[in-house]
Amino acid sequence: MRFADLQTFVDVVEAGGMTQAAAVKGVSQPGLSRTIRDLETRMQTPLLRRTGRGVELTQAGSEFLTFARSSLSALEEAQRRIRELSGALPDRLRIAIPPRLGAAVFPELYRRFMLELPEVAVTATEALTADMADGMNAGRYDLLVSYLPSVPGAGPGRAAFREALYLVEGGTGTIHGDAPVRLAEIAKQPILLNRQTSPYRRLIDSVFADAGFKLAVSREIETAEGLLAFATEGEGATILPYSNFHIEAARGDVQGRLITDPVIERQIYIHAGRHLEVRAATLAGGIILNCLKSVAESFRWTPVGRRAAG
Repeated sequence: MRFADLQTFVDVVEAGGMTQAAAVKGVSQPGLSRTIRDLETRMQTPLLRRTGRGVELTQAGSEFLTFARSSLSALEEAQRRIRELSGALPDRLRIAIPPRLGAAVFPELYRRFMLELPEVAVTATEALTADMADGMNAGRYDLLVSYLPSVPGAGPGRAAFREALYLVEGGTGTIHGDAPVRLAEIAKQPILLNRQTSPYRRLIDSVFADAGFKLAVSREIETAEGLLAFATEGEGATILPYSNFHIEAARGDVQGRLITDPVIERQIYIHAGRHLEVRAATLAGGIILNCLKSVAESFRWTPVGRRAAG
């Protein structure tokens, strides 16, 4: 009995039928049917019951499905351990990076991986920080760039940079230019922010609360794009890192003023999934770090360990 046959059985069950599984796998339906018949012959009992809508498991089929999944899982774990012992790299790596930051580093990210790890296929995608844990646990991501020190399913985050937050206002109608703004001044005006469930919003609320202030939030908007759209139209000010509004600032649509007394900062972390071998995590993490370094100065980031300019 081959592991490929076990995988075929699982695929048919999960797809709900021969036709559906053949379409997903890109193979012929007769070939799948032949594999299932061979398995049933070997087990000397029907494993699937054919219906008008597809297939259903028999009692024996349910037992066999448990065996098949367990065997395939054991094979995957054995392959992982062997790769780790041999130092082999995975065939592909899937990387998630927060929106706006991703768009800035993707070209450099692909270029560096092509030069340094050409044998590894890389897929990079933008993902909200709140969605990264689900993606890591579901096996959709291997590495993350995140604003959180810990992400379920990933190893401890490697703190790379700190970024300060700015009060962002429409480019027209403001006379402050780049002058810093004190926390106390911001507390006196209506502010556009993310929802209270956002880790970013909780960071901002906690800093103001520790200083004895409560923000007057006039509107809650989920994305940086939405916040910037309202700020650009003069609907109010918002609070963002420079990496999120540098394009709009260069166009003159908005102006950013560094928040002081105190400076509000968040850290940028690199995470590797717990399933990733140490060598792969080290090499890939190093490439990602160098990509972040390439934009650090333009995004006004401070390397972790160095005092931020205030």
